[in-house]
Amino acid sequence: MVGLTPYDYARKKVVYCWLDEPVSEAAKRMASENIGSLIVDDKGGKHVGMLTDVVLFTAISSCANICNMKVRDLSLEPLVSAPMKASIEEVMEKLDRTVSGRIALLDDDGEIAAVLKKKNLERFARFEVGEKLLRDKRQHL
Repeated sequence: MVGLTPYDYARKKVVYCWLDEPVSEAAKRMASENIGSLIVDDKGGKHVGMLTDVVLFTAISSCANICNMKVRDLSLEPLVSAPMKASIEEVMEKLDRTVSGRIALLDDDGEIAAVLKKKNLERFARFEVGEKLLRDKRQHL
């Protein structure tokens, strides 16, 4: 467990959708893949945001008829990114400065290699700190 990076805690399966895709199709993909977010690309293949379960819930709670909407009609989360080798502290700092609850981790070529949810990083970071405290205590016994 020692020395793990945010990438180690991230979902490696990166799934995409298009800006002009019907929301219903994107939501079906999220359900079938059992994931809470999709990277949204424009027609040119540029990453322009993230469609998340929170974005969908917000649209539904505002009584929007999402069945007739395209992904572009939703208020997408910004696409926040960091190198996949970044430390937990570096990733948390980026996440704390944005409204997004997820971050894309980039490989050395700048491609998205994984997606990490802030809540998961916080959970694992606490576990790692607790484990370190126990190791330190055992060494002093």
